[in-house]
Amino acid sequence: MPALRAHLAAAALFVSFGCASSDDAPPADANEPALPDGSKLARDLSDDEALALCEWESKRLHYGNCLDDAILLSRTESCADSLAACTAPDVIASVLLGCVDDTLDPARSCDTTVAERLRCDADLKRQYDAMPSCDRVTDQAIHDVLYRESPASCLALRCP
Repeated sequence: MPALRAHLAAAALFVSFGCASSDDAPPADANEPALPDGSKLARDLSDDEALALCEWESKRLHYGNCLDDAILLSRTESCADSLAACTAPDVIASVLLGCVDDTLDPARSCDTTVAERLRCDADLKRQYDAMPSCDRVTDQAIHDVLYRESPASCLALRCP
């Protein structure tokens, strides 16, 4: 696992942001590892498959997740500063390591297939895409983020 951690840390420096299900996913970038088979249980993935899945998710969801948090913190902190701190390369590397660890640990992993997880990711991405940028945060935007329901596809995941 130490070699995987070193690889993850290096790979995270190259992560950018923007998820789709494996059925409607855009063609993989030549530099991007292929996603694991959608029928596999996430907790049964190899280290490399878990890394590929976590990198895929990070590219598509990390920025939106950070923006979501930054909007909620905007009453007490600068939204832009929170967003910048959350999207720093060292934070991305840490999140990737945590994602792989959580995916492969049966005690922390969802009892779900890769395809089910990617459906949730796609729905989360649509929610994140609808959020305003930091310079457009209003009281209504904060309310909307705070009280927004999780997508049904995410609630269907069987997580501890």
